[in-house]
Amino acid sequence: MVMNSGKKYRLEFLVEANTWSEVVKIFKADLDLDIENGEQKVTKFQTNNIFLIHVSMNDSAISKEFYSKVAESGRIALVYDPKGADIRNKIMNIVAPVERNLRIILLNINEVIDDYFRYFKNTYAKDFAKDKSLIKAKDLNPLTSYLTLGDIIQVLSADTSLSNKNLTAEDMMSILKDYSDINDVKHELSERAKPCTIWDQIDKHILKKGIKWEEIKGDLGKLEKIRNKAAHFRIVTESDLQNVRKSANAINKKIAIKRHPSKEEIKGLQESLKGFKVLKNLLKPSAQRIATTIYQPFEKLQFQNIQALQQAIQAAVLPQINIHLSILNESDGDEPAE
Repeated sequence: MVMNSGKKYRLEFLVEANTWSEVVKIFKADLDLDIENGEQKVTKFQTNNIFLIHVSMNDSAISKEFYSKVAESGRIALVYDPKGADIRNKIMNIVAPVERNLRIILLNINEVIDDYFRYFKNTYAKDFAKDKSLIKAKDLNPLTSYLTLGDIIQVLSADTSLSNKNLTAEDMMSILKDYSDINDVKHELSERAKPCTIWDQIDKHILKKGIKWEEIKGDLGKLEKIRNKAAHFRIVTESDLQNVRKSANAINKKIAIKRHPSKEEIKGLQESLKGFKVLKNLLKPSAQRIATTIYQPFEKLQFQNIQALQQAIQAAVLPQINIHLSILNESDGDEPAE
């Protein structure tokens, strides 16, 4: 039986040195490799103080310890590692189902995705935004296929609370229908101002697993980092492969959809994101950007009761009402409105 350790790989190194003899010394000191008198087959190319070295090595010598030595050396870097090609393919095959499943989930919030693309305006997004559709003629892929894993993470992590959403008159009236006391309204508004990501809304309405964004974002971040290393042909190792497997398994359990969501569930999800602009949240200059011209009618009001608040909202006749959260901390409404 032929042992895998007998297989050889031709690795490519970049070395900072002024002479060939210095290169030999660096390999011996940093990697414990004798590239001049050893069994390794070596070819070299020099430009200025940089050497490009090709070294044939046994599979058994390309170990975790070997990669650690290269990483710790400030004078040697790996340009090409053919052993990593197999690992790279395995990593991408593991990540692919995660990305695919996340994109399927995002189909339920296509209005947010459309908004996201209109802002970033990449080549593909312009065409999709023009048609306002998930599907475009002469393209095999839907709009969500052009989201990178990093894009997906940004969208899912966006905060949908009142801190990052225009509060409409319709929103307020729906709250007022359920409460008869101004303090209860203030409490409800305070609750809705607490951080709540798009992922949290998806889990609440579609997945229904009670998994918070904080419980999944760590594994997604690890997956993205290693996935990008593999996709951009940087050096990946067995350790990277093991970490990807672990993170992908954890994520897949959390994002698996065991049944198709109902129309009511999808509607509930989309209603929870109504009026929310993912772009405003992702790249806004201030945590509480207020449209002062809209806010002014409310700034000086001290509401005595729910009816007064209802009348004020209806009288405003505004499509959107930005209510500064500081209102929640003002008077309990003991004084009448001016």
